[in-house]
Amino acid sequence: MLVHVGVKVLHVLGVIAWVGGALSLSVLMAWRAGQDEAGRRALAVPMRRLALGVVLPGLVLALAAGVWLLVTKLEYFRLAVWFHIKLPLVLLAAGDTGLCVFRAVWLSEEPGEAGPAAASEWRRVGVMVGVVAVVVGLALFKLPIRLAG
Repeated sequence: MLVHVGVKVLHVLGVIAWVGGALSLSVLMAWRAGQDEAGRRALAVPMRRLALGVVLPGLVLALAAGVWLLVTKLEYFRLAVWFHIKLPLVLLAAGDTGLCVFRAVWLSEEPGEAGPAAASEWRRVGVMVGVVAVVVGLALFKLPIRLAG
């Protein structure tokens, strides 16, 4: 039981690092898009450190702990409706984060490159906030509906 609680804590900490870092990285990339070449060069190192030092480890920790929780309580999650809504959203957010990290690392290696427009990055931030709000809502206020089985 204590191990389960510890893994849940690690899962939540991983999610906080992942989502907070991903949102910060998206905002940083949107801000970077409006900078001149000198400004883009100045943001190269912080973007790379945030992507590889916070976002990626948080994502790996959240997913690893989440998989452990899923495997150890498979019967519970198999019947939980809220989990069937949450899982695809989490997988989409993880894929989007992977692309964001890849772009951040690429842009940090090519700091003179303009990269995507600020508007597309701000849209990413809005979508990410919406997805996070739904997933957090599902996790906190689990629907009492269960699948038949």
